[in-house]
Amino acid sequence: MMIKMKQIFLLFVCLLFCVIGEQARAESLHYNAYGAGMNLMTAQMNYEVSDTDFNIKTTAKTNGLLKMVLDAESEFYSDVKVLDNQMVINNSYIKALSKNKYKNRQLDFKNKPDFMDYQTALFQVMQLPEPQDKTFHVFDGKRELLLTFKYMGQTQLLPSSQMMYSGPADYYTLTIDITKGKKKGWFFNRMGNKDNPPLHLYFANIDGVNQKVMVKGAFDTTLFGQIAVYLTHIFKGGK
Repeated sequence: MMIKMKQIFLLFVCLLFCVIGEQARAESLHYNAYGAGMNLMTAQMNYEVSDTDFNIKTTAKTNGLLKMVLDAESEFYSDVKVLDNQMVINNSYIKALSKNKYKNRQLDFKNKPDFMDYQTALFQVMQLPEPQDKTFHVFDGKRELLLTFKYMGQTQLLPSSQMMYSGPADYYTLTIDITKGKKKGWFFNRMGNKDNPPLHLYFANIDGVNQKVMVKGAFDTTLFGQIAVYLTHIFKGGK
């Protein structure tokens, strides 16, 4: 069970929080994750953008029952230059603190020019002029993966006390295939199941933000049922 919870937590950090506005300078997005009626995780994503570069830092920690099972904190950072409409990753790392053990995984893309990290892939989805299917080659420091974003159309999100937004949203499924490296554990065993994609993402326009942001994410677990991630607050200036 510990392995399963650790994978859920890392995926929460690495996959479900990336939103960039082309004209935005700095903003901070705050999320809560719920499962089985409980607040299991919180996350904060800070980003800064200019015409030539962007950087994103996402931090997350477990709460409540999940904290009892897996007391963990994590940080995911991406620093990317934009040169001739191409993304060049200057610095990318994942830090994690779990069971009193600290890990710092530096991602090196020098010999992987066609690969990127999770956040940079999601950034490019946000930059699409119109919603569409998209695939990306991603390196997470241990594995090479193919991320497939499939646009499922527009849907209507109903008002909820857990989420700051309601209204029309672009709905994507995200399927992840490991192309090099070991599949390990519950989540990776589900990645190739195209009939039941592991991740569901919803993006929408928010007043005061120049580009669509992720307002909801969801994935299924055995212990907590479906874990849903909701945008709760947006702060200008990256606070």
